[in-house]
Amino acid sequence: MQLKSVLLSCLAAPLLLLASPTPIEDTNHLEARAGPSGYLNFPPGGTHFQIDLHGNLHLSYHQVSYVDTVDPINSAQTMSIDVNLEALDSFNKDATLVTGLSVNSNTSDINGWFVPQVSCGNYRLAIYEWQLYGYNIIRFRSAAPTITIDC
Repeated sequence: MQLKSVLLSCLAAPLLLLASPTPIEDTNHLEARAGPSGYLNFPPGGTHFQIDLHGNLHLSYHQVSYVDTVDPINSAQTMSIDVNLEALDSFNKDATLVTGLSVNSNTSDINGWFVPQVSCGNYRLAIYEWQLYGYNIIRFRSAAPTITIDC
C-alpha cells in the first residue's frame, strides 16, 4: 500500500505544476488542492472597477488542458466557468454574472466583460470551474479575489 501511495505521489507531482495557486484570504474552510485547475489571469485581488454601460468588469481565466497519455484517468480539461459576485458588505446582495462561460477554439483563455446589476461596494469574484477530470465531471471553486465596484 505504501508503494502505491509513493507512486501516486510521483505521478501527481507534474500535475501540481499545472495548477497556479490564487491567493485566498480565508483559509479556514479550504480543502487541499486535489489536482490541476485553471487560474485567474485578471483581475488580481484589490482591483477597483468603475462600472458603466460598456461592461467594464473584465476577467480573464486560463483553462487547464492536460492529457496524460500514460494514464488518461489523470487527464484534465476545463469545460467552462461560473462567475459570481459574493457580497462582502452587509448591505449588498450576491449576484451571478454568468454560468457556463467557455473558451473559444482560438485561445486557451476564457474572457468575459460584464455590467453587473449590483450596488457599489466590496465583493469576492468567485470563479467555479467545471472540469472533465479523468472520466468524471467535477465542479470546484478555483479563485475568489476581493474586488471593489466604485460608483
